[in-house]
Parts: sequence; C-alpha cells; structure tokens
Amino acid sequence: MAMIEVNLQRLDEFCDVWLERATAVAQPSIENIFDQFFILWVVFNRIYAESARVLAAEGHSSARMFAFSQGGKRKFAPPPDRIAATRGVEAFCGVSELNRRLYEHEESAQAIETVLSVVESGMLYLHENYETGEPDFKRDRKLVAAARNGKPSALLELLYQARCNLFHGQKAYSESQRPLLEGMVIVLRIVIDASRSKLREQYGVGA
Repeated sequence: MAMIEVNLQRLDEFCDVWLERATAVAQPSIENIFDQFFILWVVFNRIYAESARVLAAEGHSSARMFAFSQGGKRKFAPPPDRIAATRGVEAFCGVSELNRRLYEHEESAQAIETVLSVVESGMLYLHENYETGEPDFKRDRKLVAAARNGKPSALLELLYQARCNLFHGQKAYSESQRPLLEGMVIVLRIVIDASRSKLREQYGVGA
C-alpha cells in the first residue's frame, strides 16, 4: 500500500475549531439549524478530501477511473467531490463500521429514519429533472431504498444533494425542512467522527 503523509495534528485543530462553532449555534431556529448543517459540512468536506487522498494513494477502485500517467508510472487522482463524499467515505470507513455507528443509538437511528421518510414521502424532494425542472421522486426513492438496505453511500448521496440544493440557492430554507436538516446534522456528526477515527487508526502514533 502506498503511504501518504497525513498531518493529524493540523487536521484535528481544523476540525475541532469548526465543530466548536457548530456546537455554539445553540438556538433552535431554522436559520441556526441551517447554519449548523453548513458548518458541519466544512468539517466533512475537509475529512472526505483527506480520505479521498488516501484512497487515491492506495489505488482504490473509486480512484482507478481517474488514473493518469506521470513519468511513465500510472497514478491515481482523488475522485470528484460527489464521489469522495459518498462512495469514497463508505470505502474509507467500511460499510459495516459506518452502519454500526449510524444505527448503534436510538437517537441516530431515528434521525436517519426521519431523513429517509421525509424524502420517501415526497414532502421534500432533493433531485429534479434538469430538463423539465420537475421533481425526480424516482431517483430520491431509489436512494432511500438503498440506504434502508444498508448502503451508507446512498444516505450520504441524499445529504450531498441537499447540500447542493441549499448551497446553490436552488431551495430556500423553511420551517418544513427542519426534520430533514436536524436529521442530517446528526448523521454528519457521526460520519465525521467515524472518518476521523479511521484516519487516527491508520496515521496516528504507532499506526
């Protein structure tokens, strides 16, 4: 396995600062929950970018399609952002470990079920047909089904799409989004913790 340098101290300092900011947003208004989601996404983005570098260095299948030649050697570039945040995180942490962490407590299991139920019901849609602008309920529900069948990357795909919609202003936030955002905040915290644990396991002192 190819090894890369991971500065855990710098990574931890970055993550801890932003996690403290997320915790400081204590008032339960929809605006603050929205802020929490995006503050946590800053941490998640930093984490999945780092894990994607590791996967590329290892020549993992998620990076092989982005191979390039340099100095006569085949190298692997990190996968694009969406893949890194979904399939990449699943590959880095492991399906069983992610599922264990996501479902080991009743609060987190309920949060996930809330996210999936909101999307499945069509109360809030995440994907749309780019030609017509109409909701793509079929794509949303396909991901919900995959998440319920134990595929963490499908759950992360829903979170990633929600982030895209909100970040790019395709959907303004409203009180109706509260259950979805609150559930996604819980999921993000768990996945961030799982990814950091995996990085420490591989690159901590004595690893």
